[in-house]
Amino acid sequence: MSQQSDFFTALHYNDPKDGFYYYQSRAIQNGYIKTSQPNFKNEHAKYHNISGVEVVSGNKIPVFSANGARWVNDENNAPYNLGYNVLFNGNGDDEYLEGTNLPFEFKISGIGYTNIYIGSNTYFTFGDGSEEYEDLSANNPNIPKILLGSEDHSYQRVFDKSSTEAYRVRYEGTNDTDGTQGSPTIVLEASFMNPALYGGKMVFEILVGTHNATNEINMFANATRQLVFNPPSLEANTSYVFIGDENGEYWTILKNAYLKNPAYSF
Repeated sequence: MSQQSDFFTALHYNDPKDGFYYYQSRAIQNGYIKTSQPNFKNEHAKYHNISGVEVVSGNKIPVFSANGARWVNDENNAPYNLGYNVLFNGNGDDEYLEGTNLPFEFKISGIGYTNIYIGSNTYFTFGDGSEEYEDLSANNPNIPKILLGSEDHSYQRVFDKSSTEAYRVRYEGTNDTDGTQGSPTIVLEASFMNPALYGGKMVFEILVGTHNATNEINMFANATRQLVFNPPSLEANTSYVFIGDENGEYWTILKNAYLKNPAYSF
């Protein structure tokens, strides 16, 4: 299985006394990760099957991520000529956008969502948007979320693309309350995959380009509880693959990896 070398960099561990399990070599080799929820007894541990999601070991970064000047505010330049939909073009501070409705459901903690919101403070939320920018935590904002170096940031341009196979968002922003279009200090691209292509598993890929606030809050959580414990530190010019079970309850993060045959063609 192509994932073998990457299983050991998928950080989803806590001290066993806290109810979480270190990866077990036998479980890894069989394509299963042994996990449990907080406060569960050992007999409630669950085997999380992440097989069937092929990844490549290495890093993939967003197009032009290291050279923001090439993304000038001109329709003759990328990403306009790559066919992205323009969600926002300006300067947004403590705002959020609703992306294009998904043609499939993406589940978190058993609840399926067909809408994803992009917060200016470098996070994605599900079901509703949020303007929160300080004291970010597992319950703030009080909705399902993915925080990616999140803090009091701003975006200048946000783009998306949608198909029946995948939904992709490109975020260009800064680690300040304003910035210059075409000169981002934070560039992220996230692709949410149709679960039907991965045996019902929830799968999405995060490509991090330039990012000068990687030491801020990183978290994947439902409304009140973190779903991945001890996640890998977010790093610039690094890619990650998130793999969840069919309910989006048990998650594994593969760092320094990207999807081998992604469904998106953009």
